[in-house]
Amino acid sequence: MDNNSSVSREDTLKSYFIASELVVKYGPAYLPAFERLQKEINRLVLKDEMMARALAVVESKRKSGGEGD
Repeated sequence: MDNNSSVSREDTLKSYFIASELVVKYGPAYLPAFERLQKEINRLVLKDEMMARALAVVESKRKSGGEGD
């Protein structure tokens, strides 16, 4: 996969579920994949939270009558 490709959130979540099943069924050998996917999900959640915060700041500024001092 090149740097311009991205994996969808849905694919990441599906992979996370599969990795969790592998860990449960076959043991800790699959923990690195599970951990990597957990980190990716955490990164996606943080990105969403930061986007929501940025939107809230802009909306708050607009409601207070400011444009972008």
